[in-house]
Amino acid sequence: NLELDTALFYVENLYSSTAMTTIDVPSYVRWDMRVGWRPTANWEVSVLGENLNDSLHREHGDAFGFTSKHVPRAVYAQLTYRR
Repeated sequence: NLELDTALFYVENLYSSTAMTTIDVPSYVRWDMRVGWRPTANWEVSVLGENLNDSLHREHGDAFGFTSKHVPRAVYAQLTYRR
């Protein structure tokens, strides 16, 4: 009835340069985790955490490399009903 999922991501330094901007995102490690509990066959309660090892890191914000964004640590709760 109890589930534990975890993922560890390593991203090497990301560098992008265009005529308008240069973006240099340092390498980072991100650790995500999910704990789920099924009290019955139909109900599941989960808690998910993203970026647990760091309060903030930068990632590329778009596919073209024009922007970067800061990604904060986040925690979510989820309640699921399945028929």
